[in-house]
Amino acid sequence: MGQWLAASGMHDLVQDERLERLRNHCATDVGARVQLLRVAAARKKGSSTGFLKTLLADTDERVVRMAAREFIRRRPADYENSLLQLMTGAGDTVRRVVGRAIGQAGFDHFWNRFDRMDKPTRRQAGKAMMKLLPDAIARLTRRLTGGPIEQRLKAMQMAQELGLSEALREPLLALVGHPNPKVRSKAVVLVGGLASVKPEVLLERALEDVDGRVRSNAIEVLEEQKATQFLPVLLQRARSAHNRERANAIKALHRMKLGTVGPELLAMLRDNRPEHRVSAMWLLNEIGWWRLIGEVGRLARADTNLRVRRYALGVLKELSAAMKSSAAGAPAPPPTAPGKGQCDER
Repeated sequence: MGQWLAASGMHDLVQDERLERLRNHCATDVGARVQLLRVAAARKKGSSTGFLKTLLADTDERVVRMAAREFIRRRPADYENSLLQLMTGAGDTVRRVVGRAIGQAGFDHFWNRFDRMDKPTRRQAGKAMMKLLPDAIARLTRRLTGGPIEQRLKAMQMAQELGLSEALREPLLALVGHPNPKVRSKAVVLVGGLASVKPEVLLERALEDVDGRVRSNAIEVLEEQKATQFLPVLLQRARSAHNRERANAIKALHRMKLGTVGPELLAMLRDNRPEHRVSAMWLLNEIGWWRLIGEVGRLARADTNLRVRRYALGVLKELSAAMKSSAAGAPAPPPTAPGKGQCDER
């Protein structure tokens, strides 16, 4: 009967409606439904795909897989959306067929929109993409291991926000030794957060890196992991010539409660290098060491560097606003100075 319908010359939509009636009559006969699918697949390309679309909801995985292949071959206008909807409840073999067909397009769509979405939205979209595309990890790995620097940095940011660092452990470990310092510094942050990587394996090399950004990020990893065995290193770096590395080392000592940091912070506020004074004020704001606020007032009034004076004024204004808010009975937000004070990129 199905073959007769295909040869009858009826309009495609009429054929689809009659084929669907036949499919309902053979709901328990998988072989008959496969024959009807073959009848629909034998029609000319450009014919209606309505019947094929109904077969995508068939109860038999083999029928769905065959219908999906034919649907992909014909590529109707809405085929990507239809296949993405199919992926949510399809069997493994169907998911593989669909993933191969629309995987690259789906991944590229997310990749291109990533920078234009806010963090909550792209995290939600990324997790959905990971569920729908079985080879998404492999595609992201290729972005990490090849291409321009900006692509690798973006791939690491994506891995960090989507919680994929553990799955990408090996390529990330390789990037710790990348020639570009921006790549190395970002890789240190991601690898440092992996429970499967001991801090000694990563940090002994990162702490001796020629680039200050890499060393600074390594110190932040020490702080997060509370790696007290590196106390001698932190004490040494608390007097570093690199402002961000120095500030991060003092912050780590304070957060890990490894002695008082007042003398080191005071020395940094009085350093003759402007970038060190700015980073010291950033640090003071981070740890709330307000007993040295008088030094910030001195910098705001009399420092010879315009940037230092402006930064100090910003700290004082934010602290004043927080104190007024507290006096009025509202919860006092912690003061936040303008800018990070840490001049170097991560």
